Formats: sequence, structure tokens, C-alpha cells
Amino acid sequence: MPLYTTLVFTLFQFGVMVVDVIVVFRGYYKEYKDGDINKPQELPRVWHNQDFNFDNVAFGMLTLFTVATFEGWPE
Repeated sequence: MPLYTTLVFTLFQFGVMVVDVIVVFRGYYKEYKDGDINKPQELPRVWHNQDFNFDNVAFGMLTLFTVATFEGWPE
């Protein structure tokens, strides 16, 4: 029973962390035109994804599992 409880608790925490990261880093950034804070623009970020990323919940869970277990982590 304790192993089951630990596994469920860990998966729940991973899920909460993944959702938080996706919300915070959802692919946009703010830029202020001519340095004026009254004119913010929200622009999309453009970058190349790494093997481990937080683009969606499935990739985020895989990334957290890889970091937590050190399995498959780049050497």
C-alpha cells in the first residue's frame, strides 16, 4: 500500500508541475514598443525544441520522469 500511495502522490505532483510550467512558458513574450510600458505587444517565441521539453503534458511528464530518475539523461 505505501508504494502505491507514493506513486500516486508523485504522479500528481508531476502533473501539477507540468501544468504550471506549460502555463508560465506557453510560447509568448511581451515586448514594449519604443520602451513605453503603456504599449505592450505579445509576440510568439520562435526556437528549436530540445528532446526534453514542456510543450504539452505528455512531454512534460516524460521530462520530469527523466530528470527524477536520471534514466536517458544526456551524458
